[in-house]
Amino acid sequence: MTNKVLAETVIRVLSDPAITRVNFQLYGRFVTGNRYLSMMSLYSMGFIDCVVGVPPNPDLPPGTARECLYVPEHHRMHFQNEQYGSTSHIEKSNIAHEATHALFDSFYGATGGTHILAIEDEATAWLAQAVYFHRAGLLGGPFIDGSALAEALKLVYKLADGSGAFGSDGRICTVSPADAMPLRQAAAADHKLVGGRATIESVYNGF
Repeated sequence: MTNKVLAETVIRVLSDPAITRVNFQLYGRFVTGNRYLSMMSLYSMGFIDCVVGVPPNPDLPPGTARECLYVPEHHRMHFQNEQYGSTSHIEKSNIAHEATHALFDSFYGATGGTHILAIEDEATAWLAQAVYFHRAGLLGGPFIDGSALAEALKLVYKLADGSGAFGSDGRICTVSPADAMPLRQAAAADHKLVGGRATIESVYNGF
């Protein structure tokens, strides 16, 4: 059963005016503020469960704690605790990141599974998180240079300054794979999607 406190926290993030600034296309897939807004009912009605407790990742070093995680197989979002995202700015942006994976599940998932290269899946979610972080005026950092979030923020600043992307006009910014390459490489490193793991795919079955 979904945790109503956490579901309400997710809904607050998705109803934040800053989420309407998250409008871009990357790797042929769209991430838009209207799509986030359309998903609020999935959380309020429990189609996406919000639960306390984050399962460990066997591919990460022992003891590595994950704060927030969307699991598409179960349509479930996991959190460290019931207060997650209530005050912390970085936690709110983490919710935007995981909500992007849920958005992919909703809009691109299909019976039998839609396969998305995990590197591209994560790079896109990091970019969405960075746009939200920037446009919501959240505070945090400094972030480790070369990390996925740091590279995503660099890309957001570049696009916002150069072409006025992520403004209030709702215009969708087409992000080129070339511009996103440093972010893609950082996401691969952060998520251990290198070497033989570079071809791992995320699978979304939809709702």
